[in-house]
Amino acid sequence: MIERDQIFINGKWIPSSGAGVISVTSPVTEETVATIPAGSAEDVDLAVRASADAFPAWSRTSVDERVEMLHKLAQLTEARSEDITRAVVSEIGQPAKIAQESQGTAAIEDLRSIAESLPGITWEEQVGPTVVAREAAGVVGAITPWNGPMRMVCMKGRCGDRGRMHGRAQGHGGRSAQLVHLRRDLRRSRPARRRL
Repeated sequence: MIERDQIFINGKWIPSSGAGVISVTSPVTEETVATIPAGSAEDVDLAVRASADAFPAWSRTSVDERVEMLHKLAQLTEARSEDITRAVVSEIGQPAKIAQESQGTAAIEDLRSIAESLPGITWEEQVGPTVVAREAAGVVGAITPWNGPMRMVCMKGRCGDRGRMHGRAQGHGGRSAQLVHLRRDLRRSRPARRRL
């Protein structure tokens, strides 16, 4: 059984400010497979502050830096794919072969695909007298579905072209929530740039 007594915020494992504990029950055996801190409103506030503090620097990272981070994340995910498969099987009862393919292999492929497509995104374009800019929008909370936790982390936050997972609170039955930075498409009216 896995017993966690800390939560992951701002790149570190730290104690929760709350006293509650959640038992994660295997839907296959109905046995407790893990215990985790329940977390608290203060923990959420701390994660949001950490994300907000990291946002200015993250929003200015270059496409090349994000591509490199995505490839590194794909490598790290691949190195831990057996651990991910075991966790998905025990937390949500998904058969091992399906868990390995849908939460391991597919998540790795998604990360690599996003990294490869990232340089082709038009980040700013002129549309008539308007400049359409795709910019970082700020900190948001995202909740992943119980039946696709690993892959949805990658797809919701897009972990690079659209976001960075900054904090995670694992919940009952494998449900998890992430704080990510997302970008949005902004239309700003400003004069067209002229060549001199």
